[in-house]
Amino acid sequence: MTEIRRSDLPADFFDLVPGGALRSAFFPEGCPQNSIWDFYRTRAGRYYVSLCAEGHVSASARLFEFRPEALTFNPVFDLDRICRLGPRAIPPSKIHTSIDELPDGRLIMVTHTTAPAPGHPFWMLDAYYSHPWEGFAGSHLLIFDPTTGSVENRGIPVPRETLYGGIYDPRHGAYYLIGFIRGHLYRYDVASDRVRDLGQVSEWGSFRLSRGPDGHVYGSTRTGWLFRVDVDRVRVEDLNYRLPGAPGLLSR
Repeated sequence: MTEIRRSDLPADFFDLVPGGALRSAFFPEGCPQNSIWDFYRTRAGRYYVSLCAEGHVSASARLFEFRPEALTFNPVFDLDRICRLGPRAIPPSKIHTSIDELPDGRLIMVTHTTAPAPGHPFWMLDAYYSHPWEGFAGSHLLIFDPTTGSVENRGIPVPRETLYGGIYDPRHGAYYLIGFIRGHLYRYDVASDRVRDLGQVSEWGSFRLSRGPDGHVYGSTRTGWLFRVDVDRVRVEDLNYRLPGAPGLLSR
């Protein structure tokens, strides 16, 4: 077969990792979930991965601990049991780019959804998020203790919003979250259990927040404009820089 290479890509773009260096691990058979959207290595060297559902699959996410020495996935918890939703509701189908570690080693995270309600053919959040029975009550904020295996459900910090990403600020003990539907940024104080709405920072659908080397939080809008959260003054700053790329591609 003739090998085809694009001239605008580096010569080594399609080089592969040698097969002998790879090992494979598989989730238990029968899991309806069809995607993975978070993988976290703790300071103690333990690995956690969220098994998620999206698109046409109506199922809640599950958290597993991955043990690389044995190539096994050990179940930690099932959001279907932790969140206790009604049988017709849109499920908490993901833990999506939100797992972070508290100073005492516990993991903080928030649920997200891109899965349909059990009676829907596909994810229709825009039309049904506020429906009293077949909608989405909101994302749940969870704190998991790897030492004891216990999970603390701190409830829904933002009603009728699905929170797409989160990052912890160790300097002030705060957890920052970004909303998928409204594009607002939120600050959750772990000690006081209080939530502060910092206003709209994105058109919609932004999902990743990062902690920079300066300790501040960084993110971008759906169309690629960067912003910074000054965690000391709790203020959102427009960095006046847009990531390169076609706006249509970034906004999909």
